[in-house]
Amino acid sequence: MISLDPDVGEYGEADIPIEDGEIVEVGTGLSASNVDEIVASDHVVVLGFVDSRIHPA
Repeated sequence: MISLDPDVGEYGEADIPIEDGEIVEVGTGLSASNVDEIVASDHVVVLGFVDSRIHPA
């Protein structure tokens, strides 16, 4: 997981809980109940990255 926020830095592995479409925490060993889990171990997660494929109408 790579963050553009220097206070967050980079993690080899991280938990990223999301509520109402917003990231609420970044860290390791986080736990939560009643959530959907997405295993992104084969992907690079970049927090704060803007989807540049969206074009205004």
